[in-house]
Amino acid sequence: MNKLIFSVSLFFIMLTPQLCSGLELGLRPRLNTGFLYYEYNQDEFITTGLLSKTVSSSIEFSDYVPFISGGLTFFIDRFFIDGFVQYSFEGQDMNQVTTNNVVRSLGPGMADNNINIQSDFDVTFDRLEYSFSIGYAITDQIVAYAGYKKSHAKFDAALRNGRLNSTTSNIPNPFLSGKLTGRATLDYSYDGPFIGGSYSHSIDLGFLKGALGLNVAIAFLEGNVDIEYRNTRFTDKFGVSQNVNVDKLFNLNNLKGDTIGVSAGLSWNGLTSVDGLNYLIGINGYHYEFDGNNLPTFSETVVRVDFGLSFTF
Repeated sequence: MNKLIFSVSLFFIMLTPQLCSGLELGLRPRLNTGFLYYEYNQDEFITTGLLSKTVSSSIEFSDYVPFISGGLTFFIDRFFIDGFVQYSFEGQDMNQVTTNNVVRSLGPGMADNNINIQSDFDVTFDRLEYSFSIGYAITDQIVAYAGYKKSHAKFDAALRNGRLNSTTSNIPNPFLSGKLTGRATLDYSYDGPFIGGSYSHSIDLGFLKGALGLNVAIAFLEGNVDIEYRNTRFTDKFGVSQNVNVDKLFNLNNLKGDTIGVSAGLSWNGLTSVDGLNYLIGINGYHYEFDGNNLPTFSETVVRVDFGLSFTF
C-alpha cells in the first residue's frame, strides 16, 4: 500500500504541468548536518524448549554521532510532496552480555547441564533513514501531512574477553570451559506509515526574521532485529581450539515487534538577505518501543540537533 501511494504521487507530479498550469509551483532542496544522541536497548531475552531454558541479559548501545541529511520538497499551490534521507556516521560503544543455558536432565539421577557465556563487546554502528510524505497547508501557519518512513541500523561487535563456563550439577567441566573469540552482527530495522502536523509562527524583529515551528508526528511501525554470531572460536582449558555455532547453541532467533510512536520537534526557519535562501536550526527526538508476542521489548531513542540551509526556486 505504501509503495502504491508513492507511485501515485509521482504520477501526479509528472502530470502537474498539464493539470495544474494555473497553480503556483515550487521546488525546495535542503541540506542539514548536526549531532544526534542514539540509543538502542533490548530487554532480557528468555527462550524455552522442551528440556532447556536460555536467558540472555539486556543489551544497550549508545553514542553521540554526527549526521548529514538532505531533502527535496515539491510544491503545488498548498499541496506538497517531500522526500528525506539521513545518514548517521559511525558510533562506538562497549557492552557486556551474559547468556545462560540450562539443559534439564532426561530422568531421575541424571544431572542438569549449565552453560554460561560472558561476552565483552566493542561495538561500532551506523544508521540510514529515509521517508516520503504528502501534505497540505491548511493555513499559512498550520500544515498536515502523511507518509512512510524506514530506518536501518547495523551494529558490528568484536567479541573481547569472552568466557564460556560449563558445569554439571555445579561441578566445572574443563572440556567445555574456556575462552571465546569472534564477531557478532545485530541488524535492526523498522518501517511503516506516519501522520503529523506542524504549526509555525512568524517573527519579525528587524534584525531577525523567520518562523518558529512546532512539529508532532505519530508513526505506526513494525520492527525487526536479527542477531548473528560469526567466526566464533572456543579454546578450552587445555588449549584445544574449535569453531562454535553460538546461534544454534542458544537458539537465537529474529525478534519482531510493533509500536505506535510519537516524535516531536522545535525549529527556527530564518530568512537571509539572499532571496529564496533560508537557514534552519532545530531540535527533535523520539522514543520507539517495540513489543512482540512472547519476545523481549526492544527500543530506539534519538535526540537530534541540526543546522541546515534550504533554497526555494
